[in-house]
Amino acid sequence: MVNEEPIRCLIADDDLYVADFLKEAISDPDVVASIVHDGEQALDALAQGTAFDILITDLNMPKMSGEELLKQVRKISPKTLIIVLTGYGSINSAVSLIQQGAFDYLTKPVELQDFFNAMEKAVDHVKSIRKKKLKGDISKVWHISQLIDKTLSPNHLLEGIIENAIKVTHGTAGVIFLKLEQHRWRECAQKNLDSDKIAQILAKIQNNVDSWQETCQEEINKNTLRILPLSHNEQIIFCPFTEEKNVVGILAILLDENNVIPHLAGLLAIFCSQVYTIVTMAIRIHQLLHTNEEMIKTHVELERLHEELKQSAKLACIGELSASIAHDINTPLTCIIGFVKLAIRLMEKPNFEQEDKKKVGDYLDKIGSESTRCQQIIRDLLLFSRKESKTFEPIHIQDVILKTMEILKEQFSEKKIHFSMDIHDSFPKIIGNSNQLQQVFMNLFVNAKNAMAEGGSLYVKAEAANNSQMVKIFVMDTGKGIPQENLNKIFEPFFTTNPSGKGTGLGLSISKKIIKEHGGDIQVDSQVNKGTTFILSLAKEEKK
Repeated sequence: MVNEEPIRCLIADDDLYVADFLKEAISDPDVVASIVHDGEQALDALAQGTAFDILITDLNMPKMSGEELLKQVRKISPKTLIIVLTGYGSINSAVSLIQQGAFDYLTKPVELQDFFNAMEKAVDHVKSIRKKKLKGDISKVWHISQLIDKTLSPNHLLEGIIENAIKVTHGTAGVIFLKLEQHRWRECAQKNLDSDKIAQILAKIQNNVDSWQETCQEEINKNTLRILPLSHNEQIIFCPFTEEKNVVGILAILLDENNVIPHLAGLLAIFCSQVYTIVTMAIRIHQLLHTNEEMIKTHVELERLHEELKQSAKLACIGELSASIAHDINTPLTCIIGFVKLAIRLMEKPNFEQEDKKKVGDYLDKIGSESTRCQQIIRDLLLFSRKESKTFEPIHIQDVILKTMEILKEQFSEKKIHFSMDIHDSFPKIIGNSNQLQQVFMNLFVNAKNAMAEGGSLYVKAEAANNSQMVKIFVMDTGKGIPQENLNKIFEPFFTTNPSGKGTGLGLSISKKIIKEHGGDIQVDSQVNKGTTFILSLAKEEKK
């Protein structure tokens, strides 16, 4: 090495195993690595006067996020190269990181070779700076996943899908046509279009739909979607939706030909593959509402679709948490993959020594621990997402609540939300379906989490009066509260105060229906800037 001064690398990650793996994976003898476990510790290390050339930081950490750490480091140590490591990503966060000057971006689980490549680039960059022979910019590699929320309303869902599609494509307007009767298309939802423009779009795309007949949806999504000229400075891109190889729906987005983004067709294809199942469910509901088939069959089918909608809302709840869940899973996966590859490298050494054998043993212990961690996360999610039976039986409500918190505990920890429960083991059993009730508590807890963006507390308690067949469960948070004018609307289907594209507006509506099916009731009391309390009334087990 030309300079005697070593290249100093600071690793900031709240997961001890990940930090240990990253340090072990740095094989360059010119690099000296140190570990801290949150952003505040990283700033303290920099403030003590050590000149760190490279900072590797997790984007998702307690006390201070990786993004905030990046901002602070750019101020106090602008020459430090920053590699951001995370279990999930979004276009907005990636653009923000680029603008703030991050050097590279890696997603978990981190491939060992990708990490080697990023470190090699960073080390070469530092050496070039020291030699004052920079030959241009070092390329930045960004792995960005488009996160698309699903909207689930049979009526509003199509409008929500159009809104999200317009955002994805940078379009100006959109429309969804459904084939509710043979050879007749009907406009079922639109945004920013008048009737003349809708008729013009339909006439344009009808002539191009026949070629999609006898084609399954998977094949359509693998092909480039069609962009057609419409009028002066206007184009349309459309995606058919098929059932049993028949085109039953069309999503069309109006584009400004001067503002067509790169990879437009690919982005819309990904989006349509995500919402396909829910669109076809909406088509079936609309078909039932616009047909003259026997009323009994219609009623039975609508009941079945309602059950599907409940299940979809449950999965949508997981989808809303998907970014955090991905981080929960990808963090241990990074350790497992990394330690496996490090162990293989050691075992391939021509002179495998006793010290190497001990290291491999340590790696295997960590792999086992992290595998168990992944297994528990997956088990909890599978138990929650499975379709529930119709069985009502005596259950301990505290067990249902604790199972729900097992899924959310990492997200609550990151948001600095304290959870506590005051329900004694002697509390009477209630009669219910544990999986359905878990869906209710999941909706309430997720809403509480979203209402406490700056942290807070969630407290659950229960009361059982001797002279009543009902028990009461209180779910209390210290969040932003619900305005008085919205209190009588929150149980309405699809009502939401969340930003467009976040959440479905179905959670509380379905929760109320589940509680009603249990012979109970749900009420709410809230004060703005003080918090919200939901009171659930449920029937307790009769003593024999």
